[in-house]
Amino acid sequence: MTQLAIESNGAFSASRIEIDRIGKSYTVETLRELTAANPETDYYFIVGMDSVPEIPSWYCWQEIVQLTRFAVLQRPGYDYETLKLTTPLELLSKITFIPTEPLDISATK
Repeated sequence: MTQLAIESNGAFSASRIEIDRIGKSYTVETLRELTAANPETDYYFIVGMDSVPEIPSWYCWQEIVQLTRFAVLQRPGYDYETLKLTTPLELLSKITFIPTEPLDISATK
């Protein structure tokens, strides 16, 4: 789906790193590989605002914060001001909030 979504825009490219990896795939491993292959590239991890409170529970989350920035989209029931009060500073400093119309959709569902 990602390949189809970006095929007409040369500014994007899709990676097969996670598809081709054997065993469990952790975000930090993917970011390590991408950064090693393209050290001058800035990476952005796109997440919904509802995912931000979970990031500190991710495997090697502090290294993830060092390897990427987060583009955070509005989600129903979450607001920027509350998130600022409950998010670790080292993570908050790497977040760019993207103003959007909140959509009640779930990647998991």
